Amino acid sequence: MKQLHIIIISLATALAFSGCAYSPQNYYMYQPHNVPMLRGSDEVAIDVSAAYNYEWETGAPIPIPGTQKHETYGFNISTAYSPIRHLGLMGGYNLYHWEGTTAHNGEIAVGFYLPFAKYMVFDMYIGDNMNFLQHHLGAEQVSLRMNKIFLQPSLGFSYAPIDLVYAARVGYANYYGLKHDLSIPGEINAVNYLIGSPHLMLERSLTFRAGYKDIKGQVQIAHAVKLGSTPADMPRLNSFTVSLGLHFTFGRKFP
Repeated sequence: MKQLHIIIISLATALAFSGCAYSPQNYYMYQPHNVPMLRGSDEVAIDVSAAYNYEWETGAPIPIPGTQKHETYGFNISTAYSPIRHLGLMGGYNLYHWEGTTAHNGEIAVGFYLPFAKYMVFDMYIGDNMNFLQHHLGAEQVSLRMNKIFLQPSLGFSYAPIDLVYAARVGYANYYGLKHDLSIPGEINAVNYLIGSPHLMLERSLTFRAGYKDIKGQVQIAHAVKLGSTPADMPRLNSFTVSLGLHFTFGRKFP
């Protein structure tokens, strides 16, 4: 019963933020969620996937007449390892390309996992995501870095042929190292807003895997929003992501 209370409280903390969400625009490329669903010591999990993002100029996930669709393509690799039971270590790298923008993401995290009710797994990780982004607007260029401290609880069903995992990641994104030769006032205001203060972000994902025990196909659908008030010229975000790939586990003891 105590374990169940911990799980409910932790997930509620992350989900409670979703009521005041606002979708920003551009300059925020996030890494597909690493949700390994570890179950025991000496277990290793590896994800290799390709990601696809899109967003319309208005920030809407559906087409709006007279607006342009922006698309993003990426590659992701995520790893996880449990040196001792209930302790998990995660790391990953992600590369995105979006209409003149290239973003490199790397992240590390540490946390705990808790198998319960035979097929269920709850885990929570705290980590650091590091991002380097270069953006080209015609002849003008922008480069900047982002550091994001995040908390990621997730709850999943894990059985030999399938996994189903829901994760909610809350993070503070700090931008720094800005260099640009912009001349458009709106774009200058947007990048200056980025480095003015930390930005509280919420990312939510649903991951489905199917296959044979240690090798499974994986699809993840994710959505990101900025929480709190945001000015009209906040840079755009490709907020909706779909990634497809393979999930490998080594040393897993299936129930």
